[in-house]
Amino acid sequence: MILELFEKIRHEGNYVFGKDKPMEPRTLQNHFKRLLKKAGLKHKNFHALRHTFATNCIESGADIKSLSEILGHSDVQISLNRYVHPSMDSKRKYLDGLSRFYGQIQGQTQGQGNGNEIKADLWSNSWSNL
Repeated sequence: MILELFEKIRHEGNYVFGKDKPMEPRTLQNHFKRLLKKAGLKHKNFHALRHTFATNCIESGADIKSLSEILGHSDVQISLNRYVHPSMDSKRKYLDGLSRFYGQIQGQTQGQGNGNEIKADLWSNSWSNL
């Protein structure tokens, strides 16, 4: 339903909203507010969609440099600090990967010299499995 409402304010041209120039942000926010009301959804700031977009891009494997350019930031650090919010699932996945990695090192290096060759091999293989 919300997509149907968005289609009503969409124009042909270079921009999703607006013709050959971007729509004024306040105007877009007002359209968005009315669309939410018509759809029976509670109020959300239009800018929240930008945060969601950035986070979804990162979680889908987009590189931060490309995302930063899409968002129009002059520095990658702006994108990282402002828009990218890793989920608890992402954090858990990385910590579980480290736990498996250290568990493999512990299990395979016991009784085998210093184990540096095994550690190096486990290090490179563990990260490719995440």
